[in-house]
Amino acid sequence: MLQAAIDHDIRSIVVILDHSAAYTSRTQAEAGREILKWLFERVSMLLDDHQDIGIMIADKPGGGSVEEGRWLAETLQLTSDGTKYVQPGKIILPIVTAPSHHVPQLQLADLVVAATTAAIAGRKSGLDLKELLTKLMHRHSLGDVNGAGVVLFPDRPNLYYWAFSETGWSKPSALGGWTLPATQLEYGTDDGLDESR
Repeated sequence: MLQAAIDHDIRSIVVILDHSAAYTSRTQAEAGREILKWLFERVSMLLDDHQDIGIMIADKPGGGSVEEGRWLAETLQLTSDGTKYVQPGKIILPIVTAPSHHVPQLQLADLVVAATTAAIAGRKSGLDLKELLTKLMHRHSLGDVNGAGVVLFPDRPNLYYWAFSETGWSKPSALGGWTLPATQLEYGTDDGLDESR
């Protein structure tokens, strides 16, 4: 599936939140809304990079039709108003949901998100797919995946090196960044995982 996606020029964007290190005072549902906002921004930016428009389809949220209705109502603000960083209009319909077991594209998205998250966590199942995952990742204007194809919060630049062999972390707005691994930052000399894993 990953190779077929690469062959069809599909690009991935994965947002990973370490809930134990950030937003600990918020519920997981509240943190999930923040993740959706970040994902919406990155998808809008990707579409803008390609001078294109698109739609977003999400797996049905748990909690039944009442929760799904609440979730969809909350997403309308994104598609109607945009965010502080992106204007509305690139994603042309409200975010819709579908059961992933009926939509192959959502199954692909589930695979990419699970494998990318596993790689960041240092799991062999994700690391074994890092070459394919890296080819799928959207890159920002300076050529790096951070903040574009993979968003980590809190950001830990060296994890891009350990998980995906990325040698650069940069910020287009600052026109600069670091060569990875950056020894002065967290995980500068190793991935922080027990070698017996």
